[in-house]
Amino acid sequence: MKENIYRDRKGARWEYTWTALKKDPPYVPGPRRAVEETYFSRQGTEYALYMSSPAEDWATTSRQFTWVLRGWQQPDEG
Repeated sequence: MKENIYRDRKGARWEYTWTALKKDPPYVPGPRRAVEETYFSRQGTEYALYMSSPAEDWATTSRQFTWVLRGWQQPDEG
């Protein structure tokens, strides 16, 4: 986990791996990777943007997550 700045706010990015088991639906059993970006809005709402995939598909998933972060628009908090 690394502290970072996301949308001009303090945040943290967490990347990790695990092995999904048969008892872990909806995941296909096997090695997986995941990434999560968290931050607090100016109004104090915590947001967590998360994506995971089988480890063998990580290159594609990582690129997709970059696009998700670039396009994310938090809801209007009034």
